[in-house]
Amino acid sequence: SISNQTYNHSIKKHFSFNFKDFIVLLIDFLMIIGPSLGYFLQSLKFKKTKSSKGFSKSLCLIIYFSQILRVFFWIGKPFRITLLYQSILIIIFQIYLIHLWVKYHGTQETVKNEKQGNDFNFYENKEIIEYLIDWSDTISPNKIWNWSNEIEYFKFMALIVFILLVICGVLGIHNAFLTNIIGTISVTSEASTLIPQIIVSCKTKNSGNLATSMVALWAIGDTCKFICNIIYKSPIQMIISGG
Repeated sequence: SISNQTYNHSIKKHFSFNFKDFIVLLIDFLMIIGPSLGYFLQSLKFKKTKSSKGFSKSLCLIIYFSQILRVFFWIGKPFRITLLYQSILIIIFQIYLIHLWVKYHGTQETVKNEKQGNDFNFYENKEIIEYLIDWSDTISPNKIWNWSNEIEYFKFMALIVFILLVICGVLGIHNAFLTNIIGTISVTSEASTLIPQIIVSCKTKNSGNLATSMVALWAIGDTCKFICNIIYKSPIQMIISGG
């Protein structure tokens, strides 16, 4: 009957709609967590070897900087929110990797203290509050990104965000010129991600603590980002960064 045909057509249409939504949701989910899987595997490698030797911490700075810029770029020129969540997750992993890098930087001394049942003291008997108040080491040109404790790294990361907030507050976050500059710098810095790691590997002739799976996932992830950014009709800067 006509009513049965209409009913079946309605059910089929409803099922197709839900299936399509599910596929889109799945792709979005993979886009969010996919790029961070490599950093997760890198963190496991640090824990397994209890060493961060051969891994460039500058890599974390460049990735963090490029992703923070991408967040500001999204605020000024919104694109698919999935990519914003992706950046936030990557930022969290860079903070975690820096924590692990500092923790396992002095491998032999770390192991020695662990055997003695003591926590390895990276803070030189200073109170945490002293490090939060004292910014002399944080902004010292000859010490930037070469500190012995993680608090200085986190303060410097916070300083980057603060400077960007001031710039955007003065010039206006929705200023088209500023927004495009932010997006372009983000793309440029993201493209140079592997340079510090290549330099460190050549100097130390050791890349044993660099997870090859992370590099492989980068390649796969960038290919997927490039395709998805085209499908999502993201800004040109996002398409270039994916490529």
